[in-house]
Amino acid sequence: MNFVKGITDLLANLNGFGLTIVFLTLAVFIFSFIVNFAVRRNYIKMQIDLEKSDNKKNEKFKTELLNKIVESYKNTALINYNEVNTQAIIENWFNARLSFLLVSERFIKHTVSLLITLGLLGTFLGLTLSVSQLARVFDNIKDANAFSKDLISLLIPSVYGMAVAFITSLVGVACSLLFSVVTTIFS
Repeated sequence: MNFVKGITDLLANLNGFGLTIVFLTLAVFIFSFIVNFAVRRNYIKMQIDLEKSDNKKNEKFKTELLNKIVESYKNTALINYNEVNTQAIIENWFNARLSFLLVSERFIKHTVSLLITLGLLGTFLGLTLSVSQLARVFDNIKDANAFSKDLISLLIPSVYGMAVAFITSLVGVACSLLFSVVTTIFS
C-alpha cells in the first residue's frame, strides 16, 4: 500500500508536461505489448497451418497468404523450373499482404529505445524546469547581504548556463524521439 501511495504522491507532484510524458510512456508500452502479442499470434497461426501434415499433402492451407505463395511458386515453376526464386516469392507476398505486421515488427523493435527516450525527455524537462526555477530563486534573493550577493552573482550565470544545456539536450532528445517514430513508421 505504501508503494501505491508513493506513486500517487509522485504523480500528484508532476506538472502537465510530466504527466503527459508518463502517460505517453505507459501508452507506448501497453500498445507495444498488445501489438507484440497480435503479431506473434498471426505468425503462430501461419506456422501451425504450415506444420499440419494434411495441408502439406493437399497443398491447401487455411491461410490465404500461404495458398498464394504456393500458387505463385507453381506458376513460376511452369514457366522455368530452374529459375524459381522461392525466397523472393515468399518475401514478395509477405510484403504485399503483411505490410501491417512488418510495420508493427519495426515498431516493436524500436519500443525499448522509444521508452528510454521518453524517460530521458522527462528527465531533461524536469531538470530544465528545476534549474530555471533555481535561477529565479537566486535572482530574487541576491540582495540578502554582501557575501550571499557575491556568491549568488557568481552562481547565476552558471545556473543559466545549465538551463541552456538542459534546453538543448531536451530539444535533442525530443528530435531523437520524433525521428525514431518517423523512421519506424516510414522505413
